[in-house]
Amino acid sequence: MLKYAKTDFQAILRMIFFAVVLSAFFTLLVYFTPLSENSMHFFSSITLFVSVFMGGRYAAWRIRYRGLLHGLRVGLIFFLLMTIGTFLFRQQPLSTSELLPTLGLVLAASAAGGIVGVNQRTRRRRSSRPYYYQ
Repeated sequence: MLKYAKTDFQAILRMIFFAVVLSAFFTLLVYFTPLSENSMHFFSSITLFVSVFMGGRYAAWRIRYRGLLHGLRVGLIFFLLMTIGTFLFRQQPLSTSELLPTLGLVLAASAAGGIVGVNQRTRRRRSSRPYYYQ
């Protein structure tokens, strides 16, 4: 497991980057448009899904095999970090009714990202002609 630590760390950094960028985008969208703040829960779900999807995709793309497992592993690490951060900085106690939907969303997004990432791996072609002409 430690041989994938660098890739996992890079994938989590990409997740955090996408989460910050999308959060800033949706915040500006709500601020400068007539959208209400009630739509922020929907936007936060989109932000979470996209950022975890991209992190799982990156991890599987770098490792090149077992995309589902690598995507899920990176997603679970991100979920644990997110839960610890929420536990430390939130005034109210956490409940399973809040954590389980988030866990389901994270697992679905990271698994889908892992599957897409492992199948998106590009291979170098020897020539521009198809293989049956060589």
